[in-house]
Amino acid sequence: GGVTPARTARTPGHPRRTSALRLIAAAVLGLLVLLAGPAAPAGAHADLSSSDPADGAVLDQAPTTITLQFTEPVTVQADGVRLLDADGAAMDTGPATVDGAVVLTPVEGSLPQGGYLVAWRAVSADGHPIRGALSFSVGVRTELRPEVRGELRGHHHPGIG
Repeated sequence: GGVTPARTARTPGHPRRTSALRLIAAAVLGLLVLLAGPAAPAGAHADLSSSDPADGAVLDQAPTTITLQFTEPVTVQADGVRLLDADGAAMDTGPATVDGAVVLTPVEGSLPQGGYLVAWRAVSADGHPIRGALSFSVGVRTELRPEVRGELRGHHHPGIG
């Protein structure tokens, strides 16, 4: 007669089984992450990622150009960027131009000390219209009139939109 090898009982906490289950779970999770794709939905619209002047900025000197940087290419009409003073009066700007995701609008003439609103309208690469506004001041922080501030909250302002 020969010697029979001792049999070991398999328990749920067996190290090899636990490692294998963790490996399978990690592989399944990794596959799900790959299938889910990027975090942004495919139909996401462009967003304003930065501006010069920055929203809320107080500048020593008036800007000569307003620069809007978006998260993806946009199209803008020549009058798609408007500059208003603290009372809501339109300030002179040249036509807005687009280079991919960057919109440039020249400021014509010199802006006096005070508060300003930049209101913009654009069209995302997916064809959806987008709009927004930001404010800045020249010299000292200047409050915008309530109806002008309303544009910052997304309300329609006469002459914009």
